[in-house]
Amino acid sequence: MLASLALSFALLACAQEPARPPTAAEVLAPWHGMWRGELELWQQDGVARRVPMELHIQPTSASEWTWTIVYGAGAERQERRYALRAKDGGAFEIDERNGIVLPLQRFARRFFSRFSVGGSELLARYELVGESELLYEMISAGGAEVGKTGRTGATPEVGTAPVSGFQRALLRRIPADAPPAAESKKSGAPAEPKR
Repeated sequence: MLASLALSFALLACAQEPARPPTAAEVLAPWHGMWRGELELWQQDGVARRVPMELHIQPTSASEWTWTIVYGAGAERQERRYALRAKDGGAFEIDERNGIVLPLQRFARRFFSRFSVGGSELLARYELVGESELLYEMISAGGAEVGKTGRTGATPEVGTAPVSGFQRALLRRIPADAPPAAESKKSGAPAEPKR
């Protein structure tokens, strides 16, 4: 009886211990690898252009990873060798190594980054889809508000601006020893901003 009671208290104590938050290395482990696909640059009536795209993520230390984005293929191939760093409190940042550092927030298997450049507001999203696919999307909108609505009674005022661009790529994990992407006649660098 006494042993049973002691076991019950031990199980209760274990059940009440707060779960340890995952380390940055544990969070990033499923993201490691080379990802390849096609970036679609959308206009309102459909895809305007397709560009080969890759994302390479590999650890370089306990708190830093490569974050290399590749656009195009062959002679039009452009590599952007950024660094992904873990910050205190579970946050991350992408260092473009040119003075630009973008915050990156994690929500489960998704990362989001919001920033502005050249008068546009941008929201980038990266999401793991299963074990072998990574979805990238970027939405851009004009930086200046073009309209205001609301502000009647208890309703707050809401500023509005049109969405001006949308990019999307479904990238698939490829083996580390896979050859570079084949040259594509449809390739070309995406229009700025391209993060």
